[in-house]
Amino acid sequence: MGEIVSEFEFLESTEHEPSLEEESQKFVDYANQFLCKSEQFPNKSFQGISVLSICNGINICESSIMPWEHVKFTLNVNELKDLNGDRLVDFSIPFFVEELESIGDKAGTEFGFNQTGHNNLRNISIHKNVMIINSETFLLYRKLENVIFEKDSKLLYLGPQAFLGCKMLHKVDLRNCEELETLANNLFTDSGVEIVKLNSNIQTISKRAFEGSIVKYVYINEHKYKIDDFIERLENNNYEPFWYSNKYMEDTEW
Repeated sequence: MGEIVSEFEFLESTEHEPSLEEESQKFVDYANQFLCKSEQFPNKSFQGISVLSICNGINICESSIMPWEHVKFTLNVNELKDLNGDRLVDFSIPFFVEELESIGDKAGTEFGFNQTGHNNLRNISIHKNVMIINSETFLLYRKLENVIFEKDSKLLYLGPQAFLGCKMLHKVDLRNCEELETLANNLFTDSGVEIVKLNSNIQTISKRAFEGSIVKYVYINEHKYKIDDFIERLENNNYEPFWYSNKYMEDTEW
């Protein structure tokens, strides 16, 4: 009997940490199922939105940051209307999405409609599986008030000018984004953001992240710093002149 059991040792459960590619393939499979079901039941809704309009934003692709097949979603508020035809106010990113972009990234004909006065989006929840938010994703979302990042967010990249022109957005809380190491240029330019909350895992911050902004306070976890003091530290540290290093924070009493 012992010999028989040994032949099947491979069936014993073992811990296996899936690779990023394996995780992405799982989400690609879910997205394809969603697309297939939507074709079968075109009159169904998702979050009160026509499933077909969701499908129009789904793209299976590769990118420079994720050079393997994964699910990208294009935010197009002209498409994402509720079943009554009203413009979208609240939206949660589907769980199988790993990359997020704006219609503006594609230089589409609907860029102006999507980005300015016709955009009623006020609240958006970013699912923890989103790893990339491309540059200008929320550019000129003038009515956007809340961007919620789920706990255990896998966000790795937040592109430049992501919140540029978001006049009604007063706070950006990235403390759930423990994988995010870099804060890029001009994230809050010409926006209403006054408070930025960061996880202490952040490694580099571009001084230009706050350029043209009205940010007043920066939090590292629960530690609060006035923006003038914070930027002075960015400029006077011993590293690259436009970059803040987490090591500097740990070694210096603020």
